[in-house]
Amino acid sequence: MAEAGGEQGRYRVTEDVPERYYDIEQTRMTLEAGLLGRLFGSAANAPIYIAGIVVFLFAITCVVVLFVHSNVPAPDFLNIIVPVITLALGYLFGKST
Repeated sequence: MAEAGGEQGRYRVTEDVPERYYDIEQTRMTLEAGLLGRLFGSAANAPIYIAGIVVFLFAITCVVVLFVHSNVPAPDFLNIIVPVITLALGYLFGKST
């Protein structure tokens, strides 16, 4: 903690003040972020991570549909999913420029 010292009442910083400051700041940021913030990061990065996860999951789904028998034919499924994947990729790469 800060202690009064010197003849004019100046404060000197002891060693535990910076550590306590960082602990308090980390607690504040954790409380502001919430559950989704802990999962996806800050508000600036969350949309990018979410779009990346969507692309990854859709790509895995496309591979599974190609090799596993399902009620929906693979070409019909791909006609629906591929535009969604390209949309998300366009968002990801368009966001960085």
